Amino acid sequence: ASTAPATSPPPAPASASAAPSAAAAAPAPSPEPQVSTAGLAEPQAGRVGAKMSGFLYDMLQLQRAYDDATAALGRTTLGTQVKAWAPSDLAKNAAPQRPAPWTQTVPQGFLGPLPPSGRIAGPPAGCPAGADPSIAFQTAGGGTVTPQSLAGLQTIPTGMVTTSQSEAGSLNGVLSSLMQLNDPRAATAQGWNEAVWDKLKTRRTSAASLMDYQMWNASADLERAVVAQYRAQLVALGAPAAVLGAFDASNTTGWYASRAPAAGDALAKMDIQARMSGSVYGTVHEERPFRIPGAGQSPVFGAQTGNGKVSWDSPEDGTLSFDVDILLDKFDGSGRAVGGVVRGNEKQKGLDVVFNFLPDGTKTGDVLKDGKVVGKLAMSVNAERFENYLEVRTAQSRPLVGGSKFPAASAPPPPPP
Repeated sequence: ASTAPATSPPPAPASASAAPSAAAAAPAPSPEPQVSTAGLAEPQAGRVGAKMSGFLYDMLQLQRAYDDATAALGRTTLGTQVKAWAPSDLAKNAAPQRPAPWTQTVPQGFLGPLPPSGRIAGPPAGCPAGADPSIAFQTAGGGTVTPQSLAGLQTIPTGMVTTSQSEAGSLNGVLSSLMQLNDPRAATAQGWNEAVWDKLKTRRTSAASLMDYQMWNASADLERAVVAQYRAQLVALGAPAAVLGAFDASNTTGWYASRAPAAGDALAKMDIQARMSGSVYGTVHEERPFRIPGAGQSPVFGAQTGNGKVSWDSPEDGTLSFDVDILLDKFDGSGRAVGGVVRGNEKQKGLDVVFNFLPDGTKTGDVLKDGKVVGKLAMSVNAERFENYLEVRTAQSRPLVGGSKFPAASAPPPPPP
């Protein structure tokens, strides 16, 4: 009888992770919000409010998509199915659909070889702002994860871990074939080493991807889980005490990777850059620290910060350029910011736009001229886009038109048990 455990998660419809067809067409981005400024005492402020509300929406969706991808990276563990985003996912003005608990969806760049800089490009047409997004990951030791971080590292192939563990090529399937209970080698620790753990080491391949890097960081947890399941199966099969003792004395650790990760190797921060080239152009840089408590666990995120400069050319106002500062420090269970502020400042014309994030998940927006509030943006509860512009001096309210509302955020799936 086989001694390997038969335990595996519920079957998932997706399998690991070939890239989707490049022919998949990305839908056209939704139109930018506009406001009719005819008759307003401060028409420039109305146009600025509409433009900046569209920029804010796009910036938040990009960040949310990468938050979801990083969470999926952390939740990936033994038997978790992994698949890549379709090229059109970000272009839908939405974060990728949150998957079922046993399927995690990540960008294809997380699964392929890391580029030399470590900065993983997003889908070329993927950002709703017409941006060229990319992400790099920093470690607890302060470095950026690059191919050099993986130099010389050999690990059990990620596909053996993340595929359904009922398949022959999975880690569980391979273990099932390495030792039979009636094998004389099962009576000695050296026999277990030669028949199982040393054989597993020959399955290692060169680590190359971000997913390989994260699974390496989780390798101690993965080894413990595999060994515990394997031993439980031995007990269930009626293995004698001598066999159990030999198993316990064998080299049950250190087989996953050619070297052990250090505390400073842990993933610790997202570093996102979006170079916009649409009607709003410029570059925005965002960061968000996090920690992954263990294999298969959701990350614990910190505050989202960022800065940059965005510009646009207007027939009425000429070129307007806003310095942007981002500080979002409170989030609800679905990942929506419920505390913090995003500011935009145009020094030459004395314009400011301030977005405040409220505990109910909505936002307020103020447009200031020379330090005085001249316009306000408003949204309804659970909406993602601003819907109305109010001019303070005249009390005239105008609807923002164009664009589509993003659905209310849903709770992420629970991590695998």
